[in-house]
Amino acid sequence: MGKGALERFCRLRPEAEHFLERVYRTRGMSARTCHKVLRVARTIADLEGSKAVSKTHLAEAVGYRALEEKIWEA
Repeated sequence: MGKGALERFCRLRPEAEHFLERVYRTRGMSARTCHKVLRVARTIADLEGSKAVSKTHLAEAVGYRALEEKIWEA
């Protein structure tokens, strides 16, 4: 999913947008990592039948990303 598709299909609720910005800054995420997190969050939202990505969806996606980083560091 490219940048245009992300903007079109990964509509964020306002609280989700603020959460993502905060996580992006505090974790030092790259734009590429941020896009990966957005794609996973969109998938989670789809599985729940939600049209918009919520803060909960993003938090779950960030959690999976943290778990992935922990596994590959070991």
